Amino acid sequence: MQSKLLDAMPALLLAIYIFIANVATGLQYGFFAQPSASSNLVYALGIFWGLNWWFINDSQRYEWKWVFSWGNLVFFAGWILVPLYLFKTRGARAFLILFLFVGLYFGAYITGIVSGAILSALLQP
Repeated sequence: MQSKLLDAMPALLLAIYIFIANVATGLQYGFFAQPSASSNLVYALGIFWGLNWWFINDSQRYEWKWVFSWGNLVFFAGWILVPLYLFKTRGARAFLILFLFVGLYFGAYITGIVSGAILSALLQP
């Protein structure tokens, strides 16, 4: 049981990070404020770090052969490489995984925007 939990930990933490980061970004846009450059940098680095952690952990579980610098490859070509990897290792289930990832990404973002707009309207005198 603990092994399955440890195998799922990178994906779970990546999903939690994406949810929190997108709600926070959506809240900023809901209050009609632009996110700072440093928050955008932390956001991008956090997503790529979590994606690399998940990718390396998952590729070890599926005994995927590594290239020399897998992290750099995922960082620069991750949006192409990760879906290809998912289809190679999981087949048709990759559609479900990608759909859930995109749904989480945009759902959290929209939730933050709507919440920020409602809070902005309620807090104005």
